[in-house]
Amino acid sequence: LHDRRRQALGIAKDCVPGGSRENLKTVNAFTKWNSVTEPQRYLLADAQTSGGLLVCVRPQALADTLRTLKKYNTPCAAVVGRIIPSGKPGILVNDRIEVVARVYTKSNLW
Repeated sequence: LHDRRRQALGIAKDCVPGGSRENLKTVNAFTKWNSVTEPQRYLLADAQTSGGLLVCVRPQALADTLRTLKKYNTPCAAVVGRIIPSGKPGILVNDRIEVVARVYTKSNLW
């Protein structure tokens, strides 16, 4: 089975590592999940990753960054969200599992 499918089956059987449970408990305080299912939430809060999963790139550099990642055979390079300025920090995960991080700032980020 594909790793994510195997992991989803484990979640469905309530086989979730303690670290992932703690991660989810922490992010629930500032995350709006919309219709994201509990198994999807655990996948997004997974504590078993090896790190280096997310890179924040200015919109102007996105195309070049994706080309570079593809050139060096990065196993997965995808846009999964965006950062927007906000008076209230937090995370929104929409129905397409796109993450919108609201960063507290009084000025434009870019």
